[in-house]
Amino acid sequence: MSERWVEVRFADARTARAAVTWAQRTMWVAHHRLAPHDCALLNVAFTATSPGRSLDDVLADLRRLVIRHDVLRTTFKVDEHGAVWQVAAAAGVLRVRVVEVAGRTPDDVAEQVRADLAGAPFDLVTALPVRVGLVVDGDAVSHVVLVGHHIALDGWSVVRLGHRLAEGADDEPDDPDAAPVLQPADQAEAEAGPDGQRVLADALDYWAAQLRAMPPALFTGPPRPAETPRFKVARLESDALAAVLPALCRRYRTTSSTVLLSGVLALLAVKTRHRRCGVQVAAANRDTPDTFDAVGCLYQEVMLSVDLAGARSFSDVVRRTWAASQAAYAHSRYDPLALYALVERVNAERGTVLDRTSVFNDERISPTSRRGAEPTAAPAPTSLDWLPEQYRHRGGQFHLWIDSSPRDSVVVRLMGDTTVLSSGEIREFLLGLEAVLLRAATEDVDLAAAATLTAVAATAAVDPASVP
Repeated sequence: MSERWVEVRFADARTARAAVTWAQRTMWVAHHRLAPHDCALLNVAFTATSPGRSLDDVLADLRRLVIRHDVLRTTFKVDEHGAVWQVAAAAGVLRVRVVEVAGRTPDDVAEQVRADLAGAPFDLVTALPVRVGLVVDGDAVSHVVLVGHHIALDGWSVVRLGHRLAEGADDEPDDPDAAPVLQPADQAEAEAGPDGQRVLADALDYWAAQLRAMPPALFTGPPRPAETPRFKVARLESDALAAVLPALCRRYRTTSSTVLLSGVLALLAVKTRHRRCGVQVAAANRDTPDTFDAVGCLYQEVMLSVDLAGARSFSDVVRRTWAASQAAYAHSRYDPLALYALVERVNAERGTVLDRTSVFNDERISPTSRRGAEPTAAPAPTSLDWLPEQYRHRGGQFHLWIDSSPRDSVVVRLMGDTTVLSSGEIREFLLGLEAVLLRAATEDVDLAAAATLTAVAATAAVDPASVP
């Protein structure tokens, strides 16, 4: 590829030295629990198409954004007592990779740039936690590729910044102080104050109740021999599911995220036979005006469990999931170190080690929309494939992500530990989830029928990649 590196210099920015936020501390701990070569698993990436903005305009906007948002020019330091600090620089350089299309397909070039930038770990101590790649045809930018370490950016931030650079914005002030935005240092100060400590105490009370009520693990029983590789990820892409989500939201009077989570919990209840089923759910924590516009990482996971005793139908599951979700999201801000200490105490009380590695993560940026996207092409058949090594986590019983594709289909990825969930069961779960939700759009599915729907869907599916 024909490429060059361009330096974006910034100066006279706000300086800050502050403790890390709770969300940042969560990512710092996760970073240091991984092997160095696996830390790229914590990178978040987004590619935005541009209507042909000039390279100079995009670079000028990037400079303004770096000055405006502290986290884009922040490194992280550990003092002699082991405390972690975030330090925002007043001046510095962000190097941008500029790649010429040179007769190739711009989408293909952008995909390669994204793979390159996202595939390398960040050095959080010495390097800025963001990378930018621009695909150009002459002076016109066709794609903006933005990659950040999760300690600096969450999915919400990376998408908003990517679109901002790719499309421009008429209302962005030239003066970075004209419209103050919430900075991570401000967030950390608030968390350490009286109001923040009350939030923490309430969150820990909620977590304590959840930890004492949940089963020790989602999947119990003796472990099976591991497949090779042990952790496998399958991806289901469904136009049909995207088409019925608006109808599901109307029928059950809730959000699409709640509908999808309800489907997951219903199938888990059928499979595990637990009365109470729970997963850790990803919380964006973007529920106030200042957090809505903040650039940074506010993402944390919170335990959500639903007592399904006596639940007979999908609508029963939806109602209970909605109520449990409201309680969970109200307690999704916490100091991870305080939580880890609480988990140890509850483990000691219960005489077991609770497994908290089952996660539901709806990564769509607008998961509450009740409007279906306008169809741009004929619906494609549902596809299911197995993802390569770089998509696999090292650990965790069950990790399910929801996303959307460029053509607005619903994409569901499921990572399973094959000592508790075989590759065949991973495939069956994804196809069963689609089958149950498609049926639930027109009738209230009896939970007793969910297992049959799942088995029929897995048997009927045409899947040339059924063996990973």
